[in-house]
Amino acid sequence: MKQEKIREKQLAEQREARRVKNVVKKEKRVNKKLEQMGQLKKADPAVAGKDAPVAAKKEEVAAKKEAPKKAAPKQD
Repeated sequence: MKQEKIREKQLAEQREARRVKNVVKKEKRVNKKLEQMGQLKKADPAVAGKDAPVAAKKEEVAAKKEAPKKAAPKQD
């Protein structure tokens, strides 16, 4: 039982990491496409900073993850 819970937690963390990574990749694809169409320039801060979008996406995903959860029942 305990090993099962640990493994489930590890899998959840891996899913979260993949989700964040995929969001960053998608942003890069979208920005590249917009740049090719002439709607976005390389000098834009959203494209220039590599770490800023990653950190912002991590915070965004973490905020969604910390959404209101059900409170555990109190034990007397």
